[in-house]
Amino acid sequence: MTNVTRREAGLIVAALGIAAVCIPAPAYAASGGLAGPTCRHTSSSLSGASARGTLCWQKLSGEIRFTVDGSLKDSAGDGRYAVFRVHYRSRTAVGWSTHTKDIRTTKGHNAPVSLYVDWRGSASRGLKDFWMQVCKQGGGKRTCDSHWH
Repeated sequence: MTNVTRREAGLIVAALGIAAVCIPAPAYAASGGLAGPTCRHTSSSLSGASARGTLCWQKLSGEIRFTVDGSLKDSAGDGRYAVFRVHYRSRTAVGWSTHTKDIRTTKGHNAPVSLYVDWRGSASRGLKDFWMQVCKQGGGKRTCDSHWH
């Protein structure tokens, strides 16, 4: 096997008409190129509901992008629905702003149900405290996992 430069690889891909996504290798990232995303896998659960997710963030030129990919499961047919929540803080001109968002629910679906979670966000100045949590909601009451994960 021979080593192929990025330019040669690009020419081969272009000649074959193949669409490709290039992900920088760790050595390239360490040499001053764009760093790849930082990710962590986490889960949250309470009686009748669970959520799993991969939370990623990446600093790009002029912004920080963050994503959630995972699943939300409602396993109890109790008339309440499951909620996948995220919490993060973004930098503003005067300090840090806190955001908590419900990014996916099982409302309108009959339990047991499992749904895919795909969410994207961005911050222009800074990002910290990126967490997720699962809740059950219904009848005017919300019960959440006691911890952010």
